[in-house]
Amino acid sequence: MTKSEADLLTLLGELDFPEWLKWPRSYNRTQTAALFGELAAQPEGAFTACCTVERDTQDSSE
Repeated sequence: MTKSEADLLTLLGELDFPEWLKWPRSYNRTQTAALFGELAAQPEGAFTACCTVERDTQDSSE
């Protein structure tokens, strides 16, 4: 195994921490929701059109 492969495995091990299976360690749901709200407001301001967004989805496939 090369050093870069070993480094990659170490990184993957750190990111695959059992306590953080649902979200990354630095994820802040409140902060992310606020940022998403700002993003959704941009088309409304630029085009004077309503931009309805769903904030309660469980899966990215939705």
